[in-house]
Amino acid sequence: EHGAVECVCAAMNTHRGVADVQMHGCLALSNLATADENLVYMREHGAVECVCAAMNTHRGVADVQENGCTALWNLAAAAENRVFMREHGAVQCVCAAMNTHRGVVDVQINGCGALWSLAAAAENRVFMREHGVVECVCVAMNTYCGVADVQANGCGALLNLAAATGNKVYMREHGAVECVCAAMSTYRGVADLQKHGCGALRNLAAATQNRVYM
Repeated sequence: EHGAVECVCAAMNTHRGVADVQMHGCLALSNLATADENLVYMREHGAVECVCAAMNTHRGVADVQENGCTALWNLAAAAENRVFMREHGAVQCVCAAMNTHRGVVDVQINGCGALWSLAAAAENRVFMREHGVVECVCVAMNTYCGVADVQANGCGALLNLAAATGNKVYMREHGAVECVCAAMSTYRGVADLQKHGCGALRNLAAATQNRVYM
């Protein structure tokens, strides 16, 4: 209500080449986006574009990518934002971050979380599969088998992606079944992970071509 969103976006737009401005700006927007009342306002006032520009400009800076993924994850909590975010490059930004910083676990955690939320919009799911999201999530899950947050967020992302009829066979062909089963076997005591894993397998099994394989 007192201009913080606009101030942060102005700073980020003015100093695109300064990584520390972008890192702290993404973190500020991430924190502001934890308030549900702010989410649509932030999208309407350029927060998505600022975060994506920061991530595209500073692809090699892990802190910018981590904070950017977190900001996009939080902004995508609003259903009204998700399609707009896909149309303005959020999916590609997150996948680029995850592919560039495979060795940074927090990028993978927050990236999977952002993809999970973006895939909650039915209009985004086929686009996301076409732009490498299934592979990004499966690589993260295979790389960080021992990190529960990667596995939980990965299962959530696969659950939503597999709700699209056009994605189900492709996902089976690219390792989604194995990723979900490995996560569920490793984290039997984590109820939310088991719930999302069962949901992902339910959606994948809706394709008759997948059932015997599964």
